[in-house]
Amino acid sequence: MISIRYTRIVILFLLVFPARATSQSGSSGATSSQSTFSQPSSPTDSFKLTANEVASGLNKPVLAAFPPGGTLKFLVLESEGKIFWVDKETKSTSLLYNLSQNSKTVRIVDVLFHPEYEKNGRLFIAYIDTLNESVEYVVREFSSDEKSGLSAYKEIVRIKPTGKQEKSFSLALDLTGNLLIALPDGAENFDPLEQAQNSDLLWGKVLRYEIKQADYIAPLDNPFVMQKAGKNEIFALGFREPADMFFDTKDNVIWVSDRGADTFQELNILKSGANYGWSKFEGSQCLRMRLECSGSKGEMPIFEYPFKQGKKIAISPVYRGKKYSELEGFLFVHDALSGITWAIRKSADGKLEKMSVFLSDMNLRFDNFTSDGVGEIYAVSAAQGAVFKLELNSPAN
Repeated sequence: MISIRYTRIVILFLLVFPARATSQSGSSGATSSQSTFSQPSSPTDSFKLTANEVASGLNKPVLAAFPPGGTLKFLVLESEGKIFWVDKETKSTSLLYNLSQNSKTVRIVDVLFHPEYEKNGRLFIAYIDTLNESVEYVVREFSSDEKSGLSAYKEIVRIKPTGKQEKSFSLALDLTGNLLIALPDGAENFDPLEQAQNSDLLWGKVLRYEIKQADYIAPLDNPFVMQKAGKNEIFALGFREPADMFFDTKDNVIWVSDRGADTFQELNILKSGANYGWSKFEGSQCLRMRLECSGSKGEMPIFEYPFKQGKKIAISPVYRGKKYSELEGFLFVHDALSGITWAIRKSADGKLEKMSVFLSDMNLRFDNFTSDGVGEIYAVSAAQGAVFKLELNSPAN
C-alpha cells in the first residue's frame, strides 16, 4: 500500500513540476550561479575570423551604424551618450551630439537610420533615461544636418518600468519601412506579473509603427488592430530582453535575440502575432508548473544555448557581402561574456545550419554588430574601445 501511494506521489510530482530542459547539444541548462563556460572543441565545419580595427580610442562604445548605402563613414555611440562620426579611412572622429546632460543621465542601447535618411536626415535612437533617479525607456527621432548637427525631433515612446533592473532593447525596419521597437519586460527577475504576456501593456513586446506620415500610427495589419483587447501597436509578444533585432532584406526575415534570466539565451525569427513565451517559457523550457505550460508553447526559438556556454547573447546582421561567398546568408551569434560564437543560417528547406566560429584573438568580446552598405560585418567592443571589421581567414575544413 505504501509503495503504491509513493508511486502515485512521484508521478504527480513529475506531471506538475518540470525537469530542467536540456540544450540542443544535450547539455543541461545551468543557473546564473555558475561562473565558468564550456568551450566547444574545434569541429570540422567552422569559420576562422580576424577582427581588423577600423576605429579606436573610444570610451565604452556600444553601437556602430552605417547610413543607408554607406561604407566609409559611420556613427559610433558611446554608452554614456556621446555620438561620433567616424571616417573609416582616416580613423578620425567628430562629435555629432551628446545625449547626456551629465555622464550618468543616459545609456544608449540602439540607433537606426530612417529609410529616407539621405533625403530627410532623420534617425532613431533608443536609450534609457535615468535623469532625477527615475528610469524611463525612450525612443526618439532626431534630425541631422551638416551645419547644425543633431537635434531632437519627435519622441515616439517613453515608458517607465515596474522594476529597477535595466535591460537592453532594439530597433529595426521591416520590408515596407515600418519601425519596429522591441521592448524588454520592464520587470524584476522572472516577470512575476507576466507583463510580457499582457497584450494591454507594451512591456515584453515588439511594437510596429508607420513612419511615413507626420503622426506615427499602428499599421492596419498589426495583429491587435480592431481587436477588443490588446494595444494596436503590438506586433509580437513574450520577450524578456530582446537586445538585438535585424532585418534581412533578401529573405524578408527579421531576426531577434532574447537574453534569458538563468537558463537559455535564444535566437528567434519574428512573426506577426506570435507569442515567444516569456515568462512561462525561457527558450524551450517551461519555467512554471508543467500543467500551466501545457498547450501554451507559442513560438519556440530557432536556436538556443544554455547558460554554461554564455549569459549575454549578441547577434549580427545576416552577411550579404560579396567578399566571402562562404559566409553568404549566415549571421553570427556571439556571447559577449564567454566569447563563444556560432554562424547560423536557415537553408532553403527550412533546416538550420550551424558552424562554430573561431576568432584569431580569442580574448575579444563584442557587445554589438552592424553591417555596412555592401553587407560586410563589423563588431563593437566596449572593453577595447574599438570597432572592428570581421574578415574570413578561411573555412577550417
